[in-house]
Amino acid sequence: MEQHAGLLKKHDQEAVDAAWARQSAPAIREDLTAVAGANKFRLVEVDCRTTTCTAILEWGSFADAVQTVQMVAAAPSRVKCSHQITLPEPEAGGSAYRATALLDCEADRTGL
Repeated sequence: MEQHAGLLKKHDQEAVDAAWARQSAPAIREDLTAVAGANKFRLVEVDCRTTTCTAILEWGSFADAVQTVQMVAAAPSRVKCSHQITLPEPEAGGSAYRATALLDCEADRTGL
């Protein structure tokens, strides 16, 4: 959990490559939205910087997230990114559950 939080903080501090982010964010948004319905989540937001993107995902419950989170990483993507997502314990009394995926897209930028 701490490692994931550190990577999300590093993403927040990363400079924005406007041209790459403008091209990559819509493709990631479309690709995740295409698998969202069948996997019980909705895409809340995508934020791309220079080599990383984040995707905030929301499920109806923590149980739904646990059941389908692997499909996020397995989702087909036009942007070459590795996916990392952790599921922190849900807040007591909460209904909807949110988690943030980190997408490392260095391979996309370097053409690997």
